[in-house]
Amino acid sequence: MSNHKIIFKFNKQQTMKQFFKFFFASLLALMVGGALLLIIFFSILGAIGSSFSESIKGDDKVSVKDKSILVLSLNNTYPELRQNNIFAMFSGGPITTPGLREVLTAIKYAKEDKKIKGI
Repeated sequence: MSNHKIIFKFNKQQTMKQFFKFFFASLLALMVGGALLLIIFFSILGAIGSSFSESIKGDDKVSVKDKSILVLSLNNTYPELRQNNIFAMFSGGPITTPGLREVLTAIKYAKEDKKIKGI
């Protein structure tokens, strides 16, 4: 068997130059990709947040006509406190469930309001 020696000649300066070229190119790609992902993430988060805030906000102004009747659905269960269900937007259910205190307040206001005929 013959002894063959394979000799590699490395130019140290050329090798380091190539290393830094690839290193900084990879670092730049990582930074640009990370920045783009952050922009996309916060855009989606802002869109979801604004859609939830608009759907939860509701309409605070209610007009009551003369001889109106307050209708309460007793088929539902009313929790002690109001519950906001942000996932109901996807299932089509009610976003807020009024609490027992709000139901009792509505009955109190209906009792005092001259335009409401009955419950």
